[in-house]
Amino acid sequence: MIRKLTIIAIILFTVYFVYIFSSQGDNSGRIDYKSAVQLEIPDGYYKLNIPADVTLDERQAGSIFLEAVNNTNDQSLFAIKEEKGSQTILYLLNLSENTLQKREIHPSGTIVESTWRGEIIERISYAAEYNSFTPPGMAKAESKNLYH
Repeated sequence: MIRKLTIIAIILFTVYFVYIFSSQGDNSGRIDYKSAVQLEIPDGYYKLNIPADVTLDERQAGSIFLEAVNNTNDQSLFAIKEEKGSQTILYLLNLSENTLQKREIHPSGTIVESTWRGEIIERISYAAEYNSFTPPGMAKAESKNLYH
């Protein structure tokens, strides 16, 4: 009797265990980690709006930042956030620290952060025209994974 109850308990536990782990994710067996990872604009940053018909690239981000910097005297922290499908991109401009960061969530849940340091006004001016935050002769961005 105890042996039969033990076997039934093992079978029920196995079925439950398989059900729990097979019900996560989509039909391909992959789990969408993006839902667990969020990019939010940090406190103190002023959120800049993206025009509805614009796809955010370095040229657009540079133009938006340049316009904000030229039209604001007392703000030194600016942010641009775009969410399209399974991708989220967040740009953070910090004039006080002379840095620009780009954080991007990939569908796997990995956040890649790129940081440009120094000569930020020149970088955003260059990007507004040439679609790159790295003008000739300036250091490239430092990149690292923040979550994986």
